[in-house]
Amino acid sequence: MGLIGVAALEFAKTPTGFIPEQAQGYLINVIQLPPGSTLDHTEKVVQRGIDVILGTKGVEACGAVRRSSMLQPSR
Repeated sequence: MGLIGVAALEFAKTPTGFIPEQAQGYLINVIQLPPGSTLDHTEKVVQRGIDVILGTKGVEACGAVRRSSMLQPSR
């Protein structure tokens, strides 16, 4: 029984968040639309994402980078 009690105390001290301190509060998110999506549709989806992120408690700022692919250079 003592071992179970010690284990319970250790689990209680364990941080419950999933983002480690090394992350310094940054989160990178990728939004991928189907091929052929219009620039207007892309802009609306990105803006909706920004609105959701900024509406989240504890979020101070948000930025967006719009590119056709992060793996290929812009043309």
